[in-house]
Amino acid sequence: DNNNNNNEGNRQSALKQQLLPTPYDYSASVTGASIVLFRKFSLNLSIEGTGTVRVLYADDNLRIFVSPTDTNVTKGGGDWESEGLVVVQVRMDLVYDDWA
Repeated sequence: DNNNNNNEGNRQSALKQQLLPTPYDYSASVTGASIVLFRKFSLNLSIEGTGTVRVLYADDNLRIFVSPTDTNVTKGGGDWESEGLVVVQVRMDLVYDDWA
């Protein structure tokens, strides 16, 4: 249907106008973190530090980050987040329909 194609094209065009140009660097400061599973279980992590997060790509469905430098961890966490770490996040409902 031609109307559906036009609507999708208009939506994509509007979305592109709202996105920041990438790559884009953010200064990050972490004072704690937690992991929540199935909205029922929570594990608090004792971690603190600062660093830079470079956003390579981001839209409504997908985000790709990289650590351009080593993270300065001041408490917990060890040295796992070193220069070159790549993180890819995908919306959960795109992977599993019943997790939305």
